[in-house]
Amino acid sequence: MTLRTKLLTGYGVFITALVVLGAWSAWRLHEMGKVSRRIMSENYDSVVAAQEMKESLERQDSAALFALLGAREKALTQLREHRARFDQNFQKAAHNITETGEAEAIAAIQRDRDIYYQRFDSSITRATSSNNSLRDEYFNQLEPQFNRLRADCEHLLQLNQRAMLAKSESAAGVAQLWFYRTLLIAGVLVAAGLYLAFFLANRIVAANLAATPVYLNDTITFHTLSEIFVWSPDFHFFDACIARSQVRARASRSSNSPMKRGLSQARATSRPRRICRSSWLPSPAM
Repeated sequence: MTLRTKLLTGYGVFITALVVLGAWSAWRLHEMGKVSRRIMSENYDSVVAAQEMKESLERQDSAALFALLGAREKALTQLREHRARFDQNFQKAAHNITETGEAEAIAAIQRDRDIYYQRFDSSITRATSSNNSLRDEYFNQLEPQFNRLRADCEHLLQLNQRAMLAKSESAAGVAQLWFYRTLLIAGVLVAAGLYLAFFLANRIVAANLAATPVYLNDTITFHTLSEIFVWSPDFHFFDACIARSQVRARASRSSNSPMKRGLSQARATSRPRRICRSSWLPSPAM
């Protein structure tokens, strides 16, 4: 495998990992968005329907009081309007049963609603016949049934509100968990990328050094300071190799270059040393 192929393979794996991480993060964000939409579709509509049923029921109770006070026409108008509104919202809630115990709550509302409607219609009929016992019937039969029906609607409302709260807290916990997991995976990829960069750099340097044989009496020309630090770890400097040869550096054509000034200061503070060939360097041809 050539060096070019190794480089392309290494960086290709790293880029692929980044793409996978990005796609996975986008998928998790999409899943979290679906949680909010599920809460809206499963519970919010039922909460709104329960609130609307409670309000319509209270308006019907007001209509009963209007009939009790003799305002029969106003009572009938308000009754028809809010009874239709109550039934419409009841159908919405009945077709959106998603929680445990919600079906029983809907059945209780339907049962108590039918009883309430029956007693209400009976009261309106007696009021038309000018029956003076309407007030006693209201407080003894109609109002208790009204309270039971309103309690059923309140139970449906509370059931869906608790479900919304539980789902919201669960979604928050899942979001925090996946945030930490994503952060961990990103950290691992960054560390792997740094390791890959240093590894490939060392392999490139090693390949270049292996392709250039150096002998004891050769002169090595350095063009930058970084080349000295690249070559120096691969040679053994011994005190027995002093004063035989020097490493001459050619920094640039300018005599005032930072490279040359650095090398001049290094020569002034250190004695010349011979570079001993390390064990991996090839022997000169005999």
